[in-house]
Amino acid sequence: MIKAIPKDIKEQILAEVKEGKDSVANIARRYAVKGNTIYNWVSRGFNSVNISPLDIGRIKRENQMLKQIIGKFVLEKERGKKDKPYG
Repeated sequence: MIKAIPKDIKEQILAEVKEGKDSVANIARRYAVKGNTIYNWVSRGFNSVNISPLDIGRIKRENQMLKQIIGKFVLEKERGKKDKPYG
């Protein structure tokens, strides 16, 4: 017998997927829902947008990694300027 997932739980799951901080597999395990079910919800819930929430989550993670790389680069560059003698 298939049990219905309450609407508030479904919305909470979809919000976590959209955030992209965790994998669908981990979210599915946490809520005891099949991963395929979540993917079906995602594909049905976001058809009006040309990009899926899974892609949005991936892009957010990539963006965060790029920000960290740029931050490290800027810090290293500033340290290099301080180490060089002037004129």
